[in-house]
Amino acid sequence: GSAPAVGVHGALAIEAKRLTARDLRVSVEPKPGRRSTGTWVTVNGTLNDFAHPSASGVYTAQLDMVDLPSAVLPAGTFQIGGEWNWSDASWAAVARVKAKALDFVITGRHAQVASAEGRCEIGPHGINCGGLRAAMLGGWFAGEGGWADWRRLEISGAVRDARVQRVRPLLDFMPAAWDGRAWGNAHF
Repeated sequence: GSAPAVGVHGALAIEAKRLTARDLRVSVEPKPGRRSTGTWVTVNGTLNDFAHPSASGVYTAQLDMVDLPSAVLPAGTFQIGGEWNWSDASWAAVARVKAKALDFVITGRHAQVASAEGRCEIGPHGINCGGLRAAMLGGWFAGEGGWADWRRLEISGAVRDARVQRVRPLLDFMPAAWDGRAWGNAHF
């Protein structure tokens, strides 16, 4: 398939040693015939000192996975907002994330998350999310997680009322006759 069309709108101001973006919005145009709530990011910030640059600002975004091709996450919506900073030595972003109707595909099997929210810090050493809350597998999850060093997925927290029959499609070694609910602490 082809890449989606992208639109850019907003204001840029250049001063002697500064570039300022105000309400700079980048949006992905939905493909004809696809139902999308919209995918966009709006950035406000400043790039300082062109000789030794650094930048910082705030952003808000909405992502509809229908607009962004992904075999692992083919459906769902995200609302994201936070701060960002960048320099030649480092970069980071903090995000408050809310998600709905996520459909993860893990080894060809679907794991659906009705809703989720949390606060994430993103930087050169990966993603670290705390205060995670999710409605999934017929129950609830509360905890933390991240993608440590951009290599290892780590998730830990408390699970309540997860239904075994909702977990079974992900773990095909479980007998079909098993049924029940699970709760307690988990670490992956």
